[in-house]
Amino acid sequence: MDPCKCRGSNKVCGSAFPESCGLEKSALYTCSGVEAMPSDPINCTLGCEFSSPDNRCIVNRSAEISALTGVIDIILGTMNNNLRANNLTLVAFPPLVSLLNEVEANLTHAKDPTELQSVLESVNSAVNSLTHVFKDVKPPLEA
Repeated sequence: MDPCKCRGSNKVCGSAFPESCGLEKSALYTCSGVEAMPSDPINCTLGCEFSSPDNRCIVNRSAEISALTGVIDIILGTMNNNLRANNLTLVAFPPLVSLLNEVEANLTHAKDPTELQSVLESVNSAVNSLTHVFKDVKPPLEA
């Protein structure tokens, strides 16, 4: 078997192949079957990690989590400011805060990009809920 060819159908780090194959060590390649040539390289900026069943690019999860928690802080701040400015009733406020707190808690448990994508979708859902609630809020009537 040619050491520069794939051994199965999966994602493989370039570093899994001998240096003589000329593959980028930190790239992630697609193997479409036994004896296929590795193809479609993805440049993994932080390197490639061996995992099962597919290898994957190393992800800077702490930066992604910081960005998402920053978004949550902005949303909560906006909600509080709008509550004070428009005398919004507290009916819609607690469920949104609860949703955002749940999203923030889930961030600490996200272990891979798929889970982080799910959390990001939750944040987007919270933003959409926030927009929906506040678009119908009218300023208090002048006395």
